[in-house]
This record gives sequence, C-alpha cells and structure tokens, in this order.
Amino acid sequence: MKLTKRKEASEKGNRISWLDPVKKKKSLVEARERYYQARRDLGLNSFTNSHRETLRIKKYKQYYNFIAIYLIKNKIDSKELMRYTRRLNIPNLYINDLKFKEAIERFVSETNKAREGVITFDIAFELITKSLTIKKELFPHQIAPIRARENRKARDKEDRQKRDTKGNN
Repeated sequence: MKLTKRKEASEKGNRISWLDPVKKKKSLVEARERYYQARRDLGLNSFTNSHRETLRIKKYKQYYNFIAIYLIKNKIDSKELMRYTRRLNIPNLYINDLKFKEAIERFVSETNKAREGVITFDIAFELITKSLTIKKELFPHQIAPIRARENRKARDKEDRQKRDTKGNN
C-alpha cells in the first residue's frame, strides 16, 4: 500500500510524538478537539433542544410518568414540577381520594403559575390515574414510603406499650 507524502509525514510525526508520554497526551487532546470541532461544524454532536426533549420523554416513558411527558411536550420543563410529578406517580401514596385530588389541584395550580392554561384538573387526573393503574398492575408489591412509615410508627407504638405494661407489672 503506497502512502502519499502527506500521510507518511503525519504517520512519522504520530510515531515520534507517541514515544514521549507528554507529547502523546497532547496529540490525543488535539485529535479529540479536531474531531469534536468537525462534528460540531456538521451539527452532529451538539445536543439540540429536540434531542434533549426526546431523551427526557424516553426517560419518563420508562417510568410511566405520562404527566411529565405532557408537560415536556407543552414546553414546561421545571425541575420542581418534575419532582412533583414523580411524587404524584407513586402508587398507594395517598391514603384517601380526597388527599389525592387535593395534591393534583395543587400541582395544577403550580403548573399554571409557570404557564397559564396548559393543564386542567381533568387532564392531570386522567394522566396520573392512567400511570398509577399501569404501575399497580406491573408492581403490585410496591408500597409507598408514607405507608411504610405509618406501619413502622404503629409497630413502634405497640412495642412501647408492651414495654410499659411489662414495666408496670
């Protein structure tokens, strides 16, 4: 295989620079910078907003968080609201329906502060219940942290009562 003079010179330069570890590292850094610059010029390695959006949607689809996907598609991307959506999508978190509906109303009001009229209570309730039913079917063993904490408190209370009755006897 016959190489051109330019390629021969570059190969010879590479071999010489790679004998010295400092020059080798510098050569690698320069090559990496040239590579990134070439990709940037072609528009290949820069994350566009649409690419970031598809990555976020993919992440939330994996966890069946339909309300977060709805917000992302409507150009609302607040970390605080996304934390709120994760909390709303925990199965068995709210003890009764009234607390659950109040939490959704608070979420809708917070979302409408960010941008007015994006989401209504009905849409939010529908999306959240859809994700919760899917999660309950797929993960029936999942217990909400609040319920677990309540169970632990009840056990601790029973243990204290047993100790107190033993101490009185």
